[in-house]
Amino acid sequence: MPPENLEPFFSVVIPVYNKEKFVGRAIRSVLSQEFTNFELIIVCDPSTDDSYAKVAAFNDDRIRVFQREKPGPGGYAARNLGIKNARSEWIGFLDADDEWLPTHLMASQNIITENPDIKFISHNYATVCYSKSQKYFEKAKFNISESGKFQREDVLKILAKKEIFYTNGVLLKKEILLNVGMFPDGKTKRAGDTDLFFKAVMNVEYIYVSDIVTSRYYIEASGVVKDARTTGSMHPVTVTVKTLLPNEREKTTKKHLMMFSNRKALGWAMQRKMKGMFEYAEFRNFFYSQFGLSQWARTIFLLMPDGVVGVYKKLLGRV
Repeated sequence: MPPENLEPFFSVVIPVYNKEKFVGRAIRSVLSQEFTNFELIIVCDPSTDDSYAKVAAFNDDRIRVFQREKPGPGGYAARNLGIKNARSEWIGFLDADDEWLPTHLMASQNIITENPDIKFISHNYATVCYSKSQKYFEKAKFNISESGKFQREDVLKILAKKEIFYTNGVLLKKEILLNVGMFPDGKTKRAGDTDLFFKAVMNVEYIYVSDIVTSRYYIEASGVVKDARTTGSMHPVTVTVKTLLPNEREKTTKKHLMMFSNRKALGWAMQRKMKGMFEYAEFRNFFYSQFGLSQWARTIFLLMPDGVVGVYKKLLGRV
């Protein structure tokens, strides 16, 4: 336990809503960190289960608990409350149904010590999938060639093709979070974290990306991440890219921004199409000058009548 007069090196924010079964695991994973100089800010939305009782059962001087009067989608408002009340310059996030490995904060502190100009860190993570017979771990899919400090343009080039950010693995300077407006409370029900991290990239010169796994993401049978009903007609990343492009002069940066937007927007559109929610007006969301063959193929699929898509879904279910 650090001395009482020592300011925390990290502030850790856990939003909690209806996570009675899992929140204890998340809290214990933070309290078990090898690096102990942190504060744990737990923000409880009014749950319909005993989540708050599980939180209140922990007795540790590093824990600060806040309660909100109403729940908010994605935990965005809860995280924002945690950010505003954080006492540290560095803030990390953990979902209440996931966990950190004991090395997470120590690895982050080492990176910061060796790279004092860094304001954004992203660690790799592992997924945990359950089946009837076993549980198994799978390393995250955003593997990079090596861990290290990347310039903004290099990160945009990577983002044009794959993910390298995940909420549980990201640590950001508080100043950056405040500069980009924090999480988009009230603006989107989904993908707000992706858009926040993207905005943060555009506000820093370097990002440290580590391929070392320091957290576990537990895949559940259902949730907002898989629910196409939480999508809007335009992905938040596309909204941000459309605001950035008019003022961007670098051709390479423009290209990467459009490619990143296309990747997110097409994935979103495919989900909406499979649920019968896609509208032809959404074709305006794509930057066709940066389309590849696979993306043109997806566009053709989006043009198909919903009846044909329904037959396709039935065939998929039989495979």
